[in-house]
Amino acid sequence: MAISEALAEFTGAIDAAYADLNEVVSKISELEARRAGIVRTAPHTDDIVAVFLRGLAAASANAERHLKSYLEANFGGADSAASVSNGRASNLLQVPAHTLSAQERQDRLLQGKGSEPLETNVEILTYLLRDQIADEIPALVAKIFPQGSRGMKAADRTAALAEMDAELSELVAKRDELSAELHAARSAVLHPSDREAV
Repeated sequence: MAISEALAEFTGAIDAAYADLNEVVSKISELEARRAGIVRTAPHTDDIVAVFLRGLAAASANAERHLKSYLEANFGGADSAASVSNGRASNLLQVPAHTLSAQERQDRLLQGKGSEPLETNVEILTYLLRDQIADEIPALVAKIFPQGSRGMKAADRTAALAEMDAELSELVAKRDELSAELHAARSAVLHPSDREAV
C-alpha cells in the first residue's frame, strides 16, 4: 500500500472518529436538556397532596406528644387527684400566647386579666379535625392548583431520571474513550517535538 493510500485511510478513520465523537457529544447535550426538562416539570397533584398529608401527620403526632406532656405534668403526680377537684377547668383549645415573666403575670392578675394571654391551640384543633382535613386536602389542591393534574408523579420522575442517568453515564464513557483514541492518534502522527504541546 502506498503512503498516500495509508494516509488517506488514516485520515478517513480520524474523520470517522471525529464524526462519532460529535454525534455522542450531541446526544449528551440533547439528553441533558431532556433531563433538565424533567427536573423542572411541576409535581403531580398526588405528590402535592402527599406533602400536606405528611405535614398533617406530623402536626397530629406533635399534638399527641404535647398533650401527653401536659397530662403527665398536671395529672400524673402524687397529688394528681387535687388537680381535678374544686371545679378546676382547662380549655384544651387554648394555649398561652407566650411565656410571661412572674412580674408580667402579677400585673395581669392585678388588672383583673387572666394570668396569661391565650391563643387558639391550632395544633390540637388540627389533631381533632385531622380526618376531615385529610378528606378535604385533595379537592382543595385540585381546585386551587389545577395544573398539578398535568404534573409528573415523583415515582415516574425518579424512574425517568434513573434511566437517563444510566444512558448519560454510557455516553460520557463513550465520549471519553473516543477523545482518548483521537488524542492518541493525533500524538502518533505529530513530529516528536510537537508532541509535548499536545
